[in-house]
Amino acid sequence: MTLITHERYGFTKTGIFLYFGNRILKLYPLYIGSILFTIVLITYLPSNFYEKYHPTMFLPGSLLGWLSNLSIIFGLGFKGFEITSRLTPPAWALTVELFFYLAIGLGVSRTKRITVIWFGMSILYHIIVVSASLSWWWKYFSFLGASLPFSTGAMLYHYRDSVTRLGFYFSTRTGLITLSFFFALNWWVAMQIDWRGAPFYINFAIFSCALMGCMARGGNKKTKRLDTRLGDLSYPLYLIHYQAGLATIFVSSMLGLDLQRPSLELLAITLPVSLLLAFSLSVLIDRPIERLRCRLRPQPVTESNSSKL
Repeated sequence: MTLITHERYGFTKTGIFLYFGNRILKLYPLYIGSILFTIVLITYLPSNFYEKYHPTMFLPGSLLGWLSNLSIIFGLGFKGFEITSRLTPPAWALTVELFFYLAIGLGVSRTKRITVIWFGMSILYHIIVVSASLSWWWKYFSFLGASLPFSTGAMLYHYRDSVTRLGFYFSTRTGLITLSFFFALNWWVAMQIDWRGAPFYINFAIFSCALMGCMARGGNKKTKRLDTRLGDLSYPLYLIHYQAGLATIFVSSMLGLDLQRPSLELLAITLPVSLLLAFSLSVLIDRPIERLRCRLRPQPVTESNSSKL
């Protein structure tokens, strides 16, 4: 987001307006499609299936509940996500995402100095959370907890020249093997002990290094094309995978199979279903909307203009 605000939209009134308009068109149409699919499932499936499957997957019982689901605003970053009806269960993260899209559009990562302050405050927040032994909610689900990955992304953009040089090692075969080894080791350690969430932060550092490696390596036309296609599926897949799992469990039960969540069997059967549904959402909703988004997408900010930011 920091990259596109600097190099595509800029920080003029028109640029900010187009940026917000494009973000809304990217998030909301696909999201509405996902909650409509949930409503169909809830309407036609026995209640014992979806109530047991996920505690937040039920029709809202109030006007506020419907407004929350339609606006993707759940809890305003405070505790309450877990007791709110969410027709698309992981939509709580979209509330956090919208908040930081707004903050970045308004300039929280506009300059290196502001970004460094933001990044430093994010680190300080997590130090306090860990020192005070606060719950996982404060590390992961809250706005303040999510500030660390967003500010890290902004830092990677502003210091991309240094990051590219530093990330060269991680773009090599040896670097990839090293990262994979530490990822597996960290996963194994996390299964044994989770000292104050240390594996979470180690995992974050590993993937930050992997991202630096990607920035250093760049890519050719084939890999960029593949990356674009996978990227087109990532958001609809995120929105629809819970519904795909629910539908898979129901159909499997009709065939005499008892699938449980979570399980590797459910993952194996649900994955192709999720991909098919995600592709369908992409083709039916995202691609037509993309034409409108292209109209709102300005030409890249020129170097002379960017120097004024």
